[in-house]
Amino acid sequence: MLMRNRVGLAMFTLVLCAGGATAADVQLPANLPHRKPGLWVQQVTTQGHPSVTEKICLDEATDAALYKFGLGASNAMCSKFGIHMRGNEMVVDTVCTIPRFFGHGGNTMTGHGVTHFSGNTAYHTEQTTHYDPPLNGKTDEVTSIDARWTGACEAGQKPGDIVLPNGMTVNVQNVTGPGSMMKNILQGLAGHHG
Repeated sequence: MLMRNRVGLAMFTLVLCAGGATAADVQLPANLPHRKPGLWVQQVTTQGHPSVTEKICLDEATDAALYKFGLGASNAMCSKFGIHMRGNEMVVDTVCTIPRFFGHGGNTMTGHGVTHFSGNTAYHTEQTTHYDPPLNGKTDEVTSIDARWTGACEAGQKPGDIVLPNGMTVNVQNVTGPGSMMKNILQGLAGHHG
């Protein structure tokens, strides 16, 4: 579910067409909002699919790690990248290639996302994605994410814990940290990125 909004995290899009720049050329804006530490609940809705809910236990380091993971995913998959803040909104556009796995992929995704932050305790993202050629019969897709801070993390949770819709808990460091499977996949993709 981390990749549900297509590149990175979740939960907000981290890519913007920047005149041929790759993620390696782009820095995160200094005024990028930081989410309040504690438990966040986010509902992800993609047209034609049931909404799903995830819970994320965040601290300052985990929040920063998720942004950086988005940059790494973008570097591996996207030919054009950029991001900018417009007041309390993060605007992101991307041109990316879906990796080829098991005979699928190779599609170009062109995306545009706007995340509106309400202080450091809530945000709403609207993301549109265009696929060429169509992906699973879809040319265009709209995804929205509504996230809010609910208080302290639950008993037994540690920063980086994500409770997925199926009830399974994963930790961001296991997904994005050194030696993780996802980190190795992204490094492999970066080696094949043209």
